Amino acid sequence: MAKHAAHYAARATAKQAGEPTSPEAVIEAYNAGSSEDWRTFLKVLAHESLAAKGGWVGWKPLCDAIGIDRRKGAGMLGAAQKRLNGRMPFEREQLGDNYRFRMSGDVADTIIALATGNSGGGSSDSTEQP
Repeated sequence: MAKHAAHYAARATAKQAGEPTSPEAVIEAYNAGSSEDWRTFLKVLAHESLAAKGGWVGWKPLCDAIGIDRRKGAGMLGAAQKRLNGRMPFEREQLGDNYRFRMSGDVADTIIALATGNSGGGSSDSTEQP
């Protein structure tokens, strides 16, 4: 019986690790590739999602905040999506010919902690801006 319970516990852990918003997956996503634009994008999205009503942040303001044009940003996102097999740590929604993005509070806290070198976790009350 203990062997059976351990099997199901291991499956649940593996499933959680496979979720794009699990802490392990967020760390993997943040460290994926060598693009500083990618990490800066995630950091800005984390801060802006926490501050925005409903958490949604527009594509153009994100690109402007990290100092890249939308074409370069699209390439960055495409490369990241390929590296991560589509398992992005945020939501993306298309509105007409534009996109907006949202990151959950837990994911945002993890990204902020990674960006500031605080592996102990973040806080939604973080005042340090990108």
